[in-house]
Amino acid sequence: MYSFCFISVLKNFYLGHFPTWLILSMFALGITNPSKFDFIDAPNPFTIARALYTLKHLGAIDLNCIITELREYYN
Repeated sequence: MYSFCFISVLKNFYLGHFPTWLILSMFALGITNPSKFDFIDAPNPFTIARALYTLKHLGAIDLNCIITELREYYN
């Protein structure tokens, strides 16, 4: 379905962005609303929104912020 090279580029380029990786990890841990999470040092809400947009655009989460099967490629 997806070539290894394509997934590697996506993983290194997009998921190398820390907030995007953090939000995806939070979903994997069962945290359903990262924007409401009680961070010690909360990121800017725009940063969280951008990470959610990126994850949706890549297909790692669906429109309901549920992790998709494609997420397995990003591990």
